[in-house]
Amino acid sequence: MSNKINSITAKNIKFKNNEPAREIKGGSKKNSVFVSRDKYPAIALREKVNSVLLNHCSGADFSSMLKPEYEPIIQAISLETVTTGCEPAIRKKAIYALRHYLSPKSINILTELASIGEDEYVKSGALNSLGANIQTAAIPVLLGALKDSSDLVKTSARYALAEISTANGKESLYQALKNTKDSAIKREIESIINVEKKERKIPVKANSAQKE
Repeated sequence: MSNKINSITAKNIKFKNNEPAREIKGGSKKNSVFVSRDKYPAIALREKVNSVLLNHCSGADFSSMLKPEYEPIIQAISLETVTTGCEPAIRKKAIYALRHYLSPKSINILTELASIGEDEYVKSGALNSLGANIQTAAIPVLLGALKDSSDLVKTSARYALAEISTANGKESLYQALKNTKDSAIKREIESIINVEKKERKIPVKANSAQKE
């Protein structure tokens, strides 16, 4: 009964907005105004880095466009997930770009993303960059990635270890083989080392054009 009375009473009550209207200077509608980036250098720099990441491919041309002052911004972009509004294509390129920087922070970011990245694409990109950088300190992370459930991640880990094996990280890879107790990891390392040995033993024969 009380509920019925309350519902009837609620229907008879008329609510009025007695709040004063908010005064908007210049009116409620305004024309768009171009804001000079000279006043906001940080925004201008971020937009420049975004442009470099999106409009340049990999290789020498891309690396020549990466200036030292871009590194902190590229580090930040590589950590920006989709929930921050960052375009996945820009982030992917930022993770790739970090291979061209050798600061401890950049290496730490790549190691973190390779270990606990939110998906296989992030992990794979970070692993590839670590391999390209010949980061022997990241070998434990690379070995751990060999046991990932994703084939893409495992393939990227093999690539990174192969890159290290053919460069100055060869001794570190041998040391890892000696120290690890995981039989599956041992087989992976041995496979990478054996492939590298075979490639070095293949003789290079001059073709007919070279002989002439």
